Amino acid sequence: MEQLSTHTFVIPEDTNCGIIDTGDSLILVDSGEDHIDAKRILSQIKENFPEKQIKSIINTHSHADHCGSNFFIKEQTGCEIWATFAESKTIEYPELLSSQMWGGKPFRKIRSRYFEVQKTAAVSKYLEDNQTIEASTVKIQIIPLPGHSFDQIGVLVTDKTDGKKSIFLGDALYGRKILKRYWLPVMYDPELFYKSLEFIEEMQLDYFIPSHSEIFTLENIHEICELNKILILEAQNLILKVLKNHPEGITSEKIIKEAADYAGINMDLGQLMLVSSTMRSFLTNLSDQQLIKFQVQNNLLLWMLKQYQNRTI
Repeated sequence: MEQLSTHTFVIPEDTNCGIIDTGDSLILVDSGEDHIDAKRILSQIKENFPEKQIKSIINTHSHADHCGSNFFIKEQTGCEIWATFAESKTIEYPELLSSQMWGGKPFRKIRSRYFEVQKTAAVSKYLEDNQTIEASTVKIQIIPLPGHSFDQIGVLVTDKTDGKKSIFLGDALYGRKILKRYWLPVMYDPELFYKSLEFIEEMQLDYFIPSHSEIFTLENIHEICELNKILILEAQNLILKVLKNHPEGITSEKIIKEAADYAGINMDLGQLMLVSSTMRSFLTNLSDQQLIKFQVQNNLLLWMLKQYQNRTI
């Protein structure tokens, strides 16, 4: 467990878990994936805070690796689950997420713990954007960071003892290792993801904690935000280049294959599902920007460039 300020901590795991000491109790930020993560978190709590109980879990969003341990921790502690209204629906009914990824009823392999929470816990409290939660030791602010999921939030903690400010970012940005390993992270709305990065980049804070990367500081947050923004722009440009090579139109599946081939990525089922969902979101954004269009031909949905005079791709 790493200490960021007098009352703010993080347990670095595959999904980083935040711990906020509110004085008389603890608040967790995200819970991990399953009962194994729950046991690790509860063990750390018992070791480092033997006199304090978990009051609530704040879920930054509803993906399985962020709320999959809710049920097990709530079962052991009786804590509440807090999330935004939109994210709460998928937390409570996780098949919504796997159905979104697949575009229909998901087959068994997609309903695994990596895509779908296996045991659910009801959300006790709906959080609102820019809401403030006051405690004797900290001030907590709910910061909207949309783009990765329906209604993702960040959790900004200001320590009243030492004044340090830390924000738990969920999946609003990714570190170099994650970007190198997975190429194109999940984005429900790349345009909003980009805007969230711009917002993060302007924040004057001590610590920035993504869920799947190292902790960043004010000194290096600009660099990693720029790297994430470049990735989005490169993905958009890659789609446009693929479409330029197919003026007759091409299916989304062919776009995904050609883009992955160009990037030198050999995807397994899990990565293919996630990248496919994200690439379709890119197509939506480009269509909304009037850069591309679609047609239905011979029972196929085909994507193609819109013709702009003197446009260079």
